[in-house]
Amino acid sequence: MIAEVERELLPSKLCEFAFETSGKFNQFYEQCPVLKTPDPELRASRLALCSLTASVLRLCLRLLGLQTLERL
Repeated sequence: MIAEVERELLPSKLCEFAFETSGKFNQFYEQCPVLKTPDPELRASRLALCSLTASVLRLCLRLLGLQTLERL
């Protein structure tokens, strides 16, 4: 995505990507319990997905020149 944004000089694509990613993550978070999942392996997998998604969104926002909060 970053290479495409750079090649086409369209930062709006990065905005769209961040918006879509956050929306899909929100759907996941609403439908799939993370901390209350009884299976430890599934919980670890979901926590890893949460962490990776947060990293991707932080990177997108940083590239767009926006600061992020650590917690809401």
